[in-house]
Amino acid sequence: MKISTVGMSREDWLKERKRGIGASDAPTVVGLGYDDRSPYDLYLEKRGEAEPKDLSDNEAVHFGQVLEEVVAQEFALRNGRKVRRVNAILQHPDHPWMLANLDREVVAEPGGEPEILECKTTGYRGAAQWGESGDEVPDRVIVQVQHQLAVRRRTVAYVAALIGGQQYRQYRIVRDEPLIEMLIAAETRFWECVKTGVPPEITSIEDARKRYPVSREIAVEASPEMNLALLSMRSLQEQIDALQAEFDAQKTLVLAGMGNADTLTFLGSKLATWKSAREFDEGVFADRYPEIAAKCAKTVLDKSLVRKEHKAAYEDCLLPGGRRFLISKG
Repeated sequence: MKISTVGMSREDWLKERKRGIGASDAPTVVGLGYDDRSPYDLYLEKRGEAEPKDLSDNEAVHFGQVLEEVVAQEFALRNGRKVRRVNAILQHPDHPWMLANLDREVVAEPGGEPEILECKTTGYRGAAQWGESGDEVPDRVIVQVQHQLAVRRRTVAYVAALIGGQQYRQYRIVRDEPLIEMLIAAETRFWECVKTGVPPEITSIEDARKRYPVSREIAVEASPEMNLALLSMRSLQEQIDALQAEFDAQKTLVLAGMGNADTLTFLGSKLATWKSAREFDEGVFADRYPEIAAKCAKTVLDKSLVRKEHKAAYEDCLLPGGRRFLISKG
C-alpha cells in the first residue's frame, strides 16, 4: 500500500506523517532518537499536542537534502546499478500505521528484487560512529533501515554515506527478522498510546517536566523504588558537592595565576582561555536602531533574528561582559 506524494505540498506531507510512524521516527520509539528526542516528545507530536522541531534553518539538514542526489548517483556509479525515486509514502500491509519514505530504490538485477538505498551525510565529528564497511553504521540507522525493509517487504538495503563532504562509505544491511519483530512490537505499543491518549513511559527529567508542568497541593506516598532512588540521589549529591568544591579550588588557583591574560599555555600548547565576553544590550539596541527593533520583536525581541538579518547592528550593540573560562580539549 502507498500514498502518492506527487504534487503533495510539504504541509500535506507532514499531516500524512502524523498518521503513523515513519522510518525516521522508529529510532525514537526505541530510545535512539536524534537530538535526545524522546518517545514522549514523539507521542506529543503524533497527537498534535506539540509541533515538531523546526529544522528549516538547520544547515546540516539543508545540505543533507541537497547532497542526497549526489550520494545516490555516486552509489549508482560505483556499483554499476540504477537507482530511482519512490514518490510515495509506503504503508506496511498488516500495520498501515507503519510508514516509510525511501530516499531511493535500487533497480532489480535480472532474477533479483529491488533493494533500498538510504543516503546519509555526516560531519567528521560523527565519523567515528561509521565503520569502514559491512553493516557498521550507527544503531539508529540500523533501526531506520530495518523499519524500511519491513514496510517495503525487502531483503537487502544499502546505506551510502558521505562523511565530511569528501569521504564516501557504503554499507549493506540484511533484513533481520528478530529485530523487525521487536520493532513491530515496540511500535505497536507506542501507536496504541497515540490512539488512546495514554502517554508512553517517562524516560527523562525533561519528559517529567513537560508532562507535569504545574504542581498541586497534594502529597503522594513514595513507592519502595522511589524511596531507594531518593536515598541514592542524596549520596550522589554529597559526592557531587565534594567534587564541585575541589573543582572550584583548582579553578581558583588557575584563574589567580592567569591574572589579566586571556590564554594559558604549557610548552606552546593552549590549555585554557579566560576571555572577556561581549553581551548583546537590548536597551542600547532599541535606542540606536528603533525601526529594526520594532521589526524583530513579537512580544519580546528576537535576538537570533537580529543576529541573522542585521549582523552589523547586532555587533554594534555587543558590550563588554564578564570573562568566560574554557578548558581546551586535550
